[in-house]
Amino acid sequence: MKKTNLPALFAAFLVVSRLAADLHAQVVVNEYSCANLMQYSDTYVKYEDWIELYNPSDTPVDISGYHLSDNENKPTKWKFPPGAVINAKGFFKVFASGRDEVTNGISYHTNFKISQTKKSRSHRFCRPQRGDDQ
Repeated sequence: MKKTNLPALFAAFLVVSRLAADLHAQVVVNEYSCANLMQYSDTYVKYEDWIELYNPSDTPVDISGYHLSDNENKPTKWKFPPGAVINAKGFFKVFASGRDEVTNGISYHTNFKISQTKKSRSHRFCRPQRGDDQ
């Protein structure tokens, strides 16, 4: 399997905000794929691109209300729904399929796609703004 190595996109993904002050964990973007040819299929048995988050702490982290985006001017483009929790020392995969849905609380799909050929794109994982409804 061919691994995509895009230093510029990876650097953009590292724009990871820290969690709210009352949490004692920092979720990180662990890995991503913008060329998922055969590695992971979603619930539609499609090989969509994906973003993987990791919780290195010893406690679960609720990311409900947090956001992912492919546009630095719209950092709140896709919002994690209520109940989105990353287990302690756990991974959380989100498919960047453009479907904008959650299936059975286990398969998450953003409302945007990622591409290895688009330039000047920024990808972000952001905490909710104060007063943002969760």
